[in-house]
Amino acid sequence: MKRVENKIAIVFGGGQTAGEAMGNGRATCVTLAREGAHVVVVDRDLTSAQETVALIHAANGQAECDLCTGNGGTDSRGQRPG
Repeated sequence: MKRVENKIAIVFGGGQTAGEAMGNGRATCVTLAREGAHVVVVDRDLTSAQETVALIHAANGQAECDLCTGNGGTDSRGQRPG
């Protein structure tokens, strides 16, 4: 059995900043998914979080993503979503 199989792992900062190397957040997400966790990738850059999810799905892992702005639930313009 894998170490975190059938567990949910929420990783804040699971996206990726620009560059060729894989950052700690994305690497953590991929590793947790390989170990059987359903990973929730949270990042301030939704596109980056979606890219991490795509990597996990490509390896047959389970993941989803969400946006976290870190400013009380408002987007970059100060608007609350929805």
